[in-house]
Amino acid sequence: MQSALNRSIDKMAWPPQLHRVVRTVRSRNLFQRGQHIVVAVSGGPDSVALLSILHRLRSSWKLGLTAVHCNYGLRGAESEADQQFVEEFCQRLGVPLHVRRVEIGSRGRKTSLQAEARDLRYRVMQEIAEKCRADRIAVGHTADDQAETVLLWMLRGAGLTGLSGMPAFRDNTVIRPLYDTKRQEVLA
Repeated sequence: MQSALNRSIDKMAWPPQLHRVVRTVRSRNLFQRGQHIVVAVSGGPDSVALLSILHRLRSSWKLGLTAVHCNYGLRGAESEADQQFVEEFCQRLGVPLHVRRVEIGSRGRKTSLQAEARDLRYRVMQEIAEKCRADRIAVGHTADDQAETVLLWMLRGAGLTGLSGMPAFRDNTVIRPLYDTKRQEVLA
């Protein structure tokens, strides 16, 4: 039996990519009505689309939303422009935003700059999620990111483990609502 919430969502006039995200959320049980979600927003198209979609679901699903933006300052004026865009976008949506300036590459690095940035970003998101008492952390990985990850892991010799790629739901907290959505659909 379909709930009243699901029936009302099905009747809404939304673009196809929004319907795909709703199907992904439902089929993978990524979050429930009334939960609070911290959303990672870099300013790129995937994370902006994710926040836009969750914002459209906010009132009907009674979601709490908080955005997080990490500014590594690695690209100078471009990094500042990304931050300004995210600040203005979140203000326009009425979504609280936490911005963190994160310094990377200063320690004796044993991993790539990208891996260090990812690890710090997830730590920042986890810290803010705990502070906000959020139930989930949403990241904007798409089906294309999944395919790239599987290919990369296979090239590195990860074997069968690499074929699994990124999970749609990780550590009972991190979710990927765009998991079944292609990047081209996000850009549409």
